[in-house]
Amino acid sequence: MGKTRSTSHHEDSDVDAIVNDALVKQYVTFEKMLDAQQKAFQVCLQSFVEANNKRVDELVREHAREVADLRISL
Repeated sequence: MGKTRSTSHHEDSDVDAIVNDALVKQYVTFEKMLDAQQKAFQVCLQSFVEANNKRVDELVREHAREVADLRISL
């Protein structure tokens, strides 16, 4: 016959409490990491949007100058 481990209800609840505590800590850590990643992504996206808007503004100014130069030369 196989050996069975005999534990008291108290030992089982201690183990359950330790496991539960570890899972809660892991969940909290995961939440913090996810929040940090989301914030980093938002900053990255905001920087991209600002750089893109700046480039569009530059292209519009360049095009306006080219159109103005064409009108002057006509």
